[in-house]
Amino acid sequence: MTGAEALQRLVETIVERLPMSISVGTVKDVDKGKRTCTVEREERPTLFNVRLNSVISDYTEHFTVFPKPNSYVLVIALGDNTECFLLATSEVEEISLKIGSQTLKANKDGFVFNSGNNDGLVKIEKLVEKINNVESKINDVINGLNAVIIPLAPSGSYALSTNFAATATLPSTTQNELEDTKIKH
Repeated sequence: MTGAEALQRLVETIVERLPMSISVGTVKDVDKGKRTCTVEREERPTLFNVRLNSVISDYTEHFTVFPKPNSYVLVIALGDNTECFLLATSEVEEISLKIGSQTLKANKDGFVFNSGNNDGLVKIEKLVEKINNVESKINDVINGLNAVIIPLAPSGSYALSTNFAATATLPSTTQNELEDTKIKH
């Protein structure tokens, strides 16, 4: 007997002695507020109030997977099937994550960080390109004004560059100045 076979036999022996069962079913509906679902099983009673999280808590910090209705799930039933929780799902409708004050919700529509109050993420390369174009135009204006000489009557001239002597051209913005490398997309 190999080590893997011995481990498998040990796990099977322990699981056989635990007052629990694992069954396969189909999600009928999901209650996101209660973090539960209803699971229909073939030729077995329907399971109501199946917890999406194995631990009962106030969910101030959590990671919750919301299964899609009609997806296949594995459910663990403890004791006499009165306490059940989701073990796995074939399809995910949404995930919800909260750690401290940081939140993430993800579904088919995208990812929302911290309630999404700051709108969408910036495409940093496009932003740097646009800022550099504006900086270039401003520099063109400064250089153009520096080259202007106004003739004065009856004789003489006035160089506008004396007004812009202290005005330097703008340096190009770099991606490193704007980018938060902790979030990538």
